[in-house]
Amino acid sequence: MGTGREKRHPHKDGHHATPAASSTAGGVKKLLILFQDIPKAGMIYPFQHALLKRDRRDRALTFAILKSVRGKFNRYILDTRLALIFETAIDLVREDIVFTQYPITIDPIDFFRLLRNRAIVRRWAMGITENLFISLFLVLRAARQKWHDNPRHPLEIDKHCRIARAIDVFNRVDPMKWNGVAVVEWIRKGGLMFQSASATPNAPQTIGDDTAAKDADMPDLSDLAHPAAPDDSTATNNDSNKDDPDDPVPANRHLTPEQVIASMRLLNIDVDQTALTEVFGRLNIAE
Repeated sequence: MGTGREKRHPHKDGHHATPAASSTAGGVKKLLILFQDIPKAGMIYPFQHALLKRDRRDRALTFAILKSVRGKFNRYILDTRLALIFETAIDLVREDIVFTQYPITIDPIDFFRLLRNRAIVRRWAMGITENLFISLFLVLRAARQKWHDNPRHPLEIDKHCRIARAIDVFNRVDPMKWNGVAVVEWIRKGGLMFQSASATPNAPQTIGDDTAAKDADMPDLSDLAHPAAPDDSTATNNDSNKDDPDDPVPANRHLTPEQVIASMRLLNIDVDQTALTEVFGRLNIAE
């Protein structure tokens, strides 16, 4: 008599198949557990149920990382890949070429483009869109800052995940102006992709609220059969936006000042009223 349990056959390299690498229906569902596998020691993430707020974005990240590894997909792999973002960023900051070619203290967006193209990051980061990559960086950075603002067990830094420790080093050499015009404009155009369409000036708390997601926001598991298109952030919305093909949302749905402020607070970015005035002042002049 069989036990009814499915046998797990080892790969040729000796590793057992993992849920994240499986192409079966059950394996597809297991892909949605990225947030459970993300290292949490020393981090307090902005969202409760997904690293990037929506399962679809987490799946896009999962697929991109899966393509760059062999064997098991686990917490160690995630910790290593995500920490390398900040470790590579540290190297970039320390290179004179960055300061001579890009005004990164003014425009961190240029810095992100350089970072995403570095070989050790590019091997998987090109599997997601630029906006999703930037959002990932900012969410991880915010998660570390939130821990420093409200420390919890374990308190010993040497027990924190590699991501957390890498972010600490990056913050010590970070020359960028995170609340400047470039980042404010990027958030205003919907680059962060976390803004709820229903958010209003009186309800900024809707940003980052993942507990009342509508059915339309839930992932369609059938699209996992097509990993060549891993990110859901631009495929549909770009077609409807004729003002700027790089915008993730139509121009008529760009964020209000109140929504931008709420987004910045979500990411632990201090609000600079001067930058806000400059960005939204341009719009008033244009109109």
